[in-house]
Amino acid sequence: MIDSNAALRAWLLSDPAIVALVGGRVYWPTLPQDHLPERDGLAITVSTRGGRSDAEMPIINPSVQIETWAPAGEHVRAREVYRAIYDLLHGACGIDLGANGYVLSCLEEVQGQDSIDPETKWATVLSFYRLMMRAN
Repeated sequence: MIDSNAALRAWLLSDPAIVALVGGRVYWPTLPQDHLPERDGLAITVSTRGGRSDAEMPIINPSVQIETWAPAGEHVRAREVYRAIYDLLHGACGIDLGANGYVLSCLEEVQGQDSIDPETKWATVLSFYRLMMRAN
C-alpha cells in the first residue's frame, strides 16, 4: 500500500522552489518538538486526514492536510511557502514518485487559511488537497 504521507513529502522535496524555501524541513504528522522557526527556518507539515480506496481498482484517494510554518509575525513568508506548494500540486497529473507511487491527479480542496498557532504564536497557512494515486 502507498504511504500518502511519504509520497507527499518526497514530492514536495523534489521541487527546487520548495527546497529553496524550507530546505529538508518537511515533516509528518507534526513539527519535531524542538523545531523553532526563528532558529530553524520555515517548515511544512503534512498528514493524511482520510479519504477512500477504490473497491475495484488499486487506487487511493487520500485527503491531505498541509500546513506551513513561519516565525511569529511572518505571515508573508508562510504564505510564500503555501504558494510554492499550490504551484506544484494543484492540477498536477501523471507524477511518477518512484517507489512512493504515481499521482494520477491532485487538486486543492480548501485554499490556504492564514492563522496564528494558539500556543506558539507562529504564522501558519493551512490547506487541503485531494490526491488520486496508485502504486508504481
